[in-house]
This record gives sequence, structure tokens and C-alpha cells, in this order.
Amino acid sequence: STEFDLQLEGLSADLYKNFTANVKAPACVSLFKLQELNGVCLLDVNSHLAVTVVDRLLGGKGSTMPEERGLTDIENALVDDFNGIIVEEWCRQWDEFMELHPSLIGRESSGRFLQTSPPDAMVLTLTMEASFGDVSGPIRIAAPFYTIEPLVHKVLQSAVTSSTDEKAKAAR
Repeated sequence: STEFDLQLEGLSADLYKNFTANVKAPACVSLFKLQELNGVCLLDVNSHLAVTVVDRLLGGKGSTMPEERGLTDIENALVDDFNGIIVEEWCRQWDEFMELHPSLIGRESSGRFLQTSPPDAMVLTLTMEASFGDVSGPIRIAAPFYTIEPLVHKVLQSAVTSSTDEKAKAAR
């Protein structure tokens, strides 16, 4: 078995057009919707990482020098399963504030063709560095602010409520 590791790299806000311009070709981008929220989010998995995962799933060692190419239909189906797990785990992190039910709705191999948000829409991008065996690369989850705004409000309400509770305890 090979260990899979994720490290948080950062959280940033930028314009949608800047996010799509930074998608490296050939790309492995999954489009997903959250049933409870409006809009389409994106999961951008480094293509070397995606090919390595596919190689492992098919019984290989996990290629250390995967070739730069697009994925076949079978490989895409396997990557969809892998990406589905990543998206579900990301959604599970929000359970305290809102239960989210994701569904993959498509995939894209180039940032040029991504048109799920207006170019000037703000997106929040979570960037993680993933390591699988000796292959590592970035995984990015991009959510338009208008999509996750209701979730942000719940997080902020919770922070205000817990802060108020702490002050009330301290005053006693």
C-alpha cells in the first residue's frame, strides 16, 4: 500500500478568470455542485497525481514519471471516483455548520473551456499539496463566493455565538 498525504498550502481569493488561467494543461478538473447551494465548484487535481492514482488503482506501482497526456475514458472514470472521495471529504468538514451533498457534474481538461462562473466572480481557492508515494502535486478546490456565502454566514454566526458564550462565562 502507498501512503496518501495532504498538506494545507493556503486559502486565497481571486477572480474566476485568474483561477482558470492558472489551470495547467493537460488538466484534470472536476465540476461539482452542492445540492444545498447554488453554483458550480471546481476540483483541480494535478495531472501527474491523477495518472499515478489511476496506475495504482489498476495494480501498478504508481508511475514516478507519468507522461503528459490526457486521460482515457476508463482512466477518467477512475479519477472521477477518486475526485468524488476528495469532494465528499471536503464537504464533511462543514458538517458542523451545514450538511452538504456534492455531485460531480462534469470534467474538463483545459482551463480555457471552464465557464461555470462569470470571469469577474470572486472564488475562494483551497490549495493543498498531495503526496502519493513519491509523486506530489497540488489539489485545488475553487468555490465561487456567491456559492458558499450562506456557509460563510453560518461559520461567522457560530464564531460570534461562541465568542459571546466565552465572554458570558468569563463574566461569571
